[in-house]
This record gives sequence, structure tokens and C-alpha cells, in this order.
Amino acid sequence: MQTQITNAPDLHGSRAAQAFEIRQASLRDVSDIHRLILRLADEEGYAQSEIEVAPAVLQTALFGPDPKALAAVATVDEKVVGVAVCYWTFSTLLGRAGLHLDDLYVLPAYRGSQIGTRMMVHLSKLAHVHGARRFEWWVLSSNQTAMRFYERLGAEPVPEVGVYRLSGTALTALSKSTFQTQEEPA
Repeated sequence: MQTQITNAPDLHGSRAAQAFEIRQASLRDVSDIHRLILRLADEEGYAQSEIEVAPAVLQTALFGPDPKALAAVATVDEKVVGVAVCYWTFSTLLGRAGLHLDDLYVLPAYRGSQIGTRMMVHLSKLAHVHGARRFEWWVLSSNQTAMRFYERLGAEPVPEVGVYRLSGTALTALSKSTFQTQEEPA
């Protein structure tokens, strides 16, 4: 799936400054995707020590024999200026797939030119084609700009859902727990 936009009006009637293309990422995009993930992490205030992703990890996750995620990129004059990384989920209540957006990032110089909007349209079409009933993502509570952007697209916050996470030593400790339920073999 590929979309090429040239000076198309956005949701607010403004016009793009440059032509851009939205397409599914390919193997040749891995280093650019990595670069943009690092830029996003920096903008969100993550310490370098917190960033573990490497190009080889992305290559395997996106294009290996058992892909864990998929990505779309935005290009201007063949330069990658935006990225969206997502993965499929499943809702037991709906009995249908969903799409979870892990990261959406557009370089600051290209913001306001419809790229983020068009990437969301691209991913929504992908979700629809695959029969997904949901397209969801998390937003940092401090990122009011992103919240307004998503709400302009028609997205709504889900206040009754909280995010919990096991990581680091807590994840390791639970995985090594000797607690067994009756269904588990001894």
C-alpha cells in the first residue's frame, strides 16, 4: 500500500509545502527508522542508557522470518522524514484483530505538512483491509499536542483503561516464580 500526496489539503484546509510519499517500510529503511526512533526517544527525554534498540534488532523485528511489527515511512525526495511502527493485537471481546501504533514520529521540519495525518490514514486503511476493529495507541500524558492531533482525527481517549507493565527485575522475578496453578504441570 502506497500513497503519494502533492499539496493536498489536510483536515484544516492548509496545504503541504512539499510532495511526500507514504509507503510500507522496506529493508532499505531500517537505518532511517532507527535514526528516527532515536530522535523520538531524545525528544521524549529518554536517557541514552534506556535505549536498547539497534538496527539489527529492527531488521529482525520488521523483516525477519517471524516479524513482530510492521512499519510505514514518509519520504520527501526519497529521504525518510517520518515513521510509524505498529503491530497486530487481538480483542477477545470483539473476536477480531486490532492494530496498535507503538510510535509515530515526523521530523520537526516536516510537521504541519499533513504527513502525520496521512500516515494515520494509511495505517487506518491497513487496519480496515485486514479486518481490524480497533486502531489504538498510547500517548504520553505530557504530550498535549499529540492528544489534540489524535482527537482532530476522531480518536477518543479510553479513560477506563490503565496501562500496567512488568519489566526488568520484576519481569524476571515473575518468570522465575515457582508458583503453579492446577492447570500447569508440576
